Amino acid sequence: MKPWVLLPSLTIMAIAAVYWISTPTQGVTAPLHASMGECAECHEDSVPLTHTPAFVELEHGVAAVDDRTLCLGCHDASDCDDCHLTEPPKWETDAFRHPDRGPSERDEHLSLASAHADSCMECHSQRFQVECATCHRADEWLR
Repeated sequence: MKPWVLLPSLTIMAIAAVYWISTPTQGVTAPLHASMGECAECHEDSVPLTHTPAFVELEHGVAAVDDRTLCLGCHDASDCDDCHLTEPPKWETDAFRHPDRGPSERDEHLSLASAHADSCMECHSQRFQVECATCHRADEWLR
């Protein structure tokens, strides 16, 4: 093989190898991790780059609702309860907790419920066992 062909080929292969080695893998979906056990065995003191303070504070709930199996790769199902059953979310104001007190309270509860409809069942089916019609008029939630 001619040297002018071999050198560029080897250079490209070397660059690709360095890139492949330095690129973070995507958890258990990556071939490197496919045969491994729990993430915490190697990564107990680290968190994924996606777990920024904003993600932890504001966004992790959306990710958990979208695909909780991604969370369960590192977290136990009971981990949610450590915070969510002991301290209410910041948006859970007194007005939100008492929509029966009047129009402004009902509107706040309804506004948040409309924006996060998937989240309603997390509380209302597990802890409170409340049917929507117990507190809500059908014309409010059947839109």
